[in-house]
Amino acid sequence: MVANPSEEKPAAGTNICVGGYDGSVAGLTLRPDAEDLLSLQATFAYASHITAVRSAALSGSTLVTGSADETVRIYDLARRVERGSLFEHSGTVNALVFFRDGPRRLLMSAGDDALMCVWRTSDWKCLKRMHGHQAPVLDVAVHPSARVALSVAKDRSLFMWNMVKGKIAFSAKTKETPATTVEWAPGGERYMLVAGKSVKLSNVEGKDVETFVHERPVLAAAFVKEGVLATGGEDKIVRVWDQRTGGCVIACKHEKRVRGVACVDGLVVAADSGGGVKIWDARMGGSARLETCLGGGDMRLTCLAAAKEVEEVEKVPKTEEEEEGETKDEGRQEKGKGARRKRREERPAPLEGTASQRKRKKRKEQKAS
Repeated sequence: MVANPSEEKPAAGTNICVGGYDGSVAGLTLRPDAEDLLSLQATFAYASHITAVRSAALSGSTLVTGSADETVRIYDLARRVERGSLFEHSGTVNALVFFRDGPRRLLMSAGDDALMCVWRTSDWKCLKRMHGHQAPVLDVAVHPSARVALSVAKDRSLFMWNMVKGKIAFSAKTKETPATTVEWAPGGERYMLVAGKSVKLSNVEGKDVETFVHERPVLAAAFVKEGVLATGGEDKIVRVWDQRTGGCVIACKHEKRVRGVACVDGLVVAADSGGGVKIWDARMGGSARLETCLGGGDMRLTCLAAAKEVEEVEKVPKTEEEEEGETKDEGRQEKGKGARRKRREERPAPLEGTASQRKRKKRKEQKAS
């Protein structure tokens, strides 16, 4: 049976969300066709918050936005409806990040109140309230294993958290300028810190691996893939850096300062403060694939998030602790089974016949003896 082309489902696309200084949130969908040509379509616009949107995160069709109005808004993009709001913070919500812990999808939020919260997205229950910073938390990043997280604050503090216990495992201070962005590399072996005009790649021991220096402050950054990252900021240029060469391999011009950068499948999505959204292809020498301008150039964008419409859930390998725990559980189960089997074997056999029959049999045995 040949499918009717009109009945075929459109190719899975990429959701793009931007937040504005006026509290509005707008969405775009980037979709490829059979010839790998891209189309960009405006899909929604909400008057979401009463003040500036400061953070946004996407996971599949779920969008969350954080604002200076101290709230986190939740949207279902597949149904184009608002799901509700979260009110745990008492200050601007500066950072939002989705992550997975096994089959569970979780959200971490952080803000000016120095509080970090972990939310379960199935019912939006707050599972953890993590205190430690003494100044506004500017960004957070959860390791791919979901066992540790990094956070940076306005007082130049950098914390590594034990996510199982919700406690600080390590603390340090950044030099001179507070870090405004932190993100783990896809492989989890390195992380990126943005502080002022510099972007540093460090390993898990905290040793600097590479430093990329800009002429003006960096406002946004994201990993394109392992060892390759994109940055943008006050100089109105999106740059792609390669750790192998130690330098900039692609430079893409914007009309205004770049406020948000996100990367999906080799495409670099960037938003500037003039309402411009551009999609650059890091696989094709930084060629511009598409661009648009929201609000006729009057929408002052403050943040950006992008993710595939259909979330790909990778099977996370078990850690040594988990495997050891499972082995112990199996051992306890086998031990329990063995004990029950032994008790059954030691249990006396059930008596045969009625009570009177057993008495007669006993008398016969006594007479015979």
